[in-house]
Amino acid sequence: MKVVLTLIVFISMLVSTSAQLTVKQITVEGNKKTKAATVIREMELQVGDTIAKSQLQDRIQENWKLLIGTGLFLSVEINIAELSNDDISLLITVEEDWYIYPIPILELADRNFNEWWTTFNRDLRRINLGLRFYWLNTTGRNDQLKLVAQYGFTQKYELDYQLPFFNRKKTLGAHFNALFARAKEVNLRTINNKTVFFRQDDQYLLNRNRLGVRFWYRPQVREKLEFRAQYFNNRIQDTIQQVSPEFFNNQALKQEYLSLDLRFISDHRDLRAYPLKGYYSSSKLQKDGIGIGKSVNSLTASSLLAYYFPINKKFSVELIGKAQAAIIRKQQPFYNIQRALGYKNDFVRGYEYYVVDGMDYGYQKTSIRYELFNKDITVNVIPFQGFKTIPLKLYFKINNDFGYVNNPYGEATNSLENTWLWGGGPAIDLVLYHRYVVQFEFSVNRFNEKGLYLHYQFLF
Repeated sequence: MKVVLTLIVFISMLVSTSAQLTVKQITVEGNKKTKAATVIREMELQVGDTIAKSQLQDRIQENWKLLIGTGLFLSVEINIAELSNDDISLLITVEEDWYIYPIPILELADRNFNEWWTTFNRDLRRINLGLRFYWLNTTGRNDQLKLVAQYGFTQKYELDYQLPFFNRKKTLGAHFNALFARAKEVNLRTINNKTVFFRQDDQYLLNRNRLGVRFWYRPQVREKLEFRAQYFNNRIQDTIQQVSPEFFNNQALKQEYLSLDLRFISDHRDLRAYPLKGYYSSSKLQKDGIGIGKSVNSLTASSLLAYYFPINKKFSVELIGKAQAAIIRKQQPFYNIQRALGYKNDFVRGYEYYVVDGMDYGYQKTSIRYELFNKDITVNVIPFQGFKTIPLKLYFKINNDFGYVNNPYGEATNSLENTWLWGGGPAIDLVLYHRYVVQFEFSVNRFNEKGLYLHYQFLF
C-alpha cells in the first residue's frame, strides 16, 4: 500500500488550536485519461468536508482503498500538499492502468472447472472460443464498453456499455446491454442433483435474445439504488418440446417476457476484490413476466450480506450470508426455474459437482484467513512499465459453509433439495494487482466426498 502523508510530522503540532481540519482543495495529477472529477467522485473526502485531526491518517487510508479499488489505477498516492491550523489540501498522484483489453475467450461452458474435467471427461466440444473486448474508462469517466464475439459450445454476440454518471451532480448512472446467443446443447432437466443435457450437432436448439437497461441513483460513494428492465425473447426447436414438454411449460416454441427488478446496494468494504474489513449488503426484488407473454410469472426477493473483520494483523474473518424466497409460488417453466445452489457464486463448498434447484434457498459461508505473504514483486521482464511491480498477497484459510434449498416441485432423485447441506476445508487464495483472485480449495461435504476445486474472479 502506498499512502504517502507528507508533512505528517506537523500534525501533532496542531492540536493546540482546533481538533478539526477542513478540506480546502483536492488536486489530481498523473491522470492522462481519467477526468480529475471522476477520481474525486470515487472518494469519501470532498472539498468542504471536515476531518478530525486524530482520524486524518485513517481517513486518508480509507480513501486510498476506495481509489485503488476502482481498478482504474496501478498505484495511488495521497499527499498532504498544504496544511494549516484549520485547513488541509490534498494532492492525489495516480498511475493509470491499461484500459484496453482484447482478451481471447478460451473458457468452459460448464459451471466450473471440476465439472468439465470430471463429469464431462474434458470434452473439447464444451469449450467456447472467441474474443472479449474490454475498453475500460472509455471516456475518462470510469465508463466501460464491452464487446463479445464467441463461438463453440455457445455462439454469442454481446454489446455492453456502462456509464457511472451522466448528470451534473454525478449521482445518476446508466447501463445498456444487448445479447444474442444460441446453442446446440441445452440443459433439459436436473436428475440426481446434476444437469442433464440434450445435444444435436446439426442445428441450434435454443436461441436467446435480450435487451436490457439499468439506471441507478448513487448519492454517496458507498450507496446505490438500481432499477433494471429487461426484454427476453427465447426460441427453441420442436425437438426440445418433444423430449421436454415442461421446458417452456406451455407447448410453445417461443417465450417472450419483460423483467423488472429493484436493488439497493451498500458497499463499505475496504477493497472490493479481496476485502479484509467492512461489509457489503444487497437487497433485490425481481418480477419476471410483465405485460407481454404469459409463460413466465414469478416474483422473488433476495438479500445478501457479507461482513469482514480483522482479528489482528494476520488473521481475519469473512462471513457471507444470502437468502432468496419466491413470493409467487406458481411452478415455472424449467428454463426459468429458480436456480438455487451450484450456479455462479451461489454454492456450498464441496458440492461443486452438483446443482440444487428450488423456490427458496439460503446459505452461510465462513472463512478464517491468515496472511502468508504480502509484498510488491518487481518483474523486470514485463514490457509494460506500470505492470513491472506486482502487488502479491497469499492467504491460507479454513472454510465452513451451510446451506438449504426448499423445492416444493422437486423430483425424487434430487436428494440435495429440502435438506441441510454442509461443506468446507482448507484453501489457498492468491491476490494479484488488487484485482485478480485465484482460489485453490480442498473441500469435503456431508457425504464425505472430497475434492480440490479451482475458483477465480477478475475485477472488471
